[in-house]
Amino acid sequence: MGSKLKKLHYHTIEFEVDTMKKEMVKQDINCLEYPLWFQDERFAEHHEEGYTWKNAKGFVFSTSFKPPVKTDIIFLLYLLNQSQKEGWKDEIKLTRYQIIKGCGLTKDARWYQRLQESLKRWERVSIEFNGCFYDGKAYKTIHFGVVDSWSIEEGTKLLRIRFSPEYLLVFKNTKYFKYIDFDQIKALRSSLATRLYQLLVKTF
Repeated sequence: MGSKLKKLHYHTIEFEVDTMKKEMVKQDINCLEYPLWFQDERFAEHHEEGYTWKNAKGFVFSTSFKPPVKTDIIFLLYLLNQSQKEGWKDEIKLTRYQIIKGCGLTKDARWYQRLQESLKRWERVSIEFNGCFYDGKAYKTIHFGVVDSWSIEEGTKLLRIRFSPEYLLVFKNTKYFKYIDFDQIKALRSSLATRLYQLLVKTF
């Protein structure tokens, strides 16, 4: 069976999405519309003590550490894809090398450190949809974290990651969703292109 392709355009940026590929990560459309990460890396680095952002519709993003940026959303999408493959398990175990390689990064000590910092960033994030979470029929109020806890096992050195159950249920049970091609989004070089990709997938 041939792949089903569709093209998404935004001015001079074109994405070709293969909707039959295996590395498609299910995303609730609310989490594509509202930003769970920041494009400005300098801004994030200067807010190590945390930051809160809200809009007039009732969406609130808050963190007690550096806000997630492009690198962090790529790590998160990879981990979500692994959970998805395992039936949306709350807890997954992987090697750090497996994650780094899967995200298209080099086997370098700095990426091992950055992965652990990324988990810390997601562990500190809290998301609120106050009357603005659309389930395809009505608007609801829902609050959740992203990563509840993580650790490195002695001996095996496996990375154990436990997601917030409420966060995973958003993706598992949603009827209002699209799929993101992980291989394509991880290959995008800029934060702007990554954010545009999310918005285009949401729209088309």
